[in-house]
Amino acid sequence: MRPSNHPAPLTARRLVSLSEVPLEEAACSALSKAYNFAVAPVSVPVKDFLCGVEKAIMALHEETVEEIRQETVRILKNSRKPKDNLTGAERRALRSLKANEALTVLPADKGNAAVVLDTSHYNRKFAALLENKAYKKLKDPTDAIERNAVLLMKTSPIAEEVCQQLQPQGSRPPRLYGLPKVHKPDVPLWPIASTFASPTYLLAKHSAGLLSNNMVNCLHHKSNSMEFIHSLCSFHVDPHDIMQFRCSVALHQGAYRRYYGSARTTFRRRYLETFPPCPDHLILHLQCPVLPTNRWCGDGFATVSGHRKLIYGGLRGEGT
Repeated sequence: MRPSNHPAPLTARRLVSLSEVPLEEAACSALSKAYNFAVAPVSVPVKDFLCGVEKAIMALHEETVEEIRQETVRILKNSRKPKDNLTGAERRALRSLKANEALTVLPADKGNAAVVLDTSHYNRKFAALLENKAYKKLKDPTDAIERNAVLLMKTSPIAEEVCQQLQPQGSRPPRLYGLPKVHKPDVPLWPIASTFASPTYLLAKHSAGLLSNNMVNCLHHKSNSMEFIHSLCSFHVDPHDIMQFRCSVALHQGAYRRYYGSARTTFRRRYLETFPPCPDHLILHLQCPVLPTNRWCGDGFATVSGHRKLIYGGLRGEGT
């Protein structure tokens, strides 16, 4: 008999259980909806809508602001409770999984599957990952990086009122966790650094917004992956050519110090060549003590404590 070429069932592709504890049928049904499945809220999130609208209309004229507010109130008054897309059993199963500290549910590194592991097994894998020589223990640098971030903004051309909004307050270290690579033997973990609420999170978010608004007009900008693929059709690759992947995050800390000045000069020159003039607020006075925050992370779980610095290699980031 020939092996079947039919794809695996949808549930098997969206849910990978590596735990010795069997899952309930309702839990499997809920998790197999894919990790990015949006659960319908129990009620209309009025506060979230209002906060989002107020943040978006801060810079508009007063007449426009008032008109948008009235329209928002009208829409919210006429809104209805969204239709539930989970059964009662599935909601109870998800609450039970959330309360079960013996199990850990994570997205797979590749694809859109939910992976269920025993928490003890996950902790052992992560502890072994941090024993790698690529990581080095260090003292908590949160206060020092906060001071450097404030000094950076004071010496930058960013408006004073914007600097007040970007100053770090009650920040926490970047959190390190691992995504299981279910397509590889022994299911290793791929480290991910979540920089949400870190000392330079707001500054990085603000800078990314400035750059993205201007990079759209760049000759080399690609709006999506399909446009990038079409642009590759005109490229010719010889058999002896070698393709390399370059990522600025993977640079050594010393490289930041050596190449930062030339990087600023190159950016300004190419920016002027592509779409002049180059606004001064895009050239921030970045300093070396702030840049290494891309390579600093705290512990992501209770069994391993302390702070670590990535000496070499690269971390993928979340929330940057």
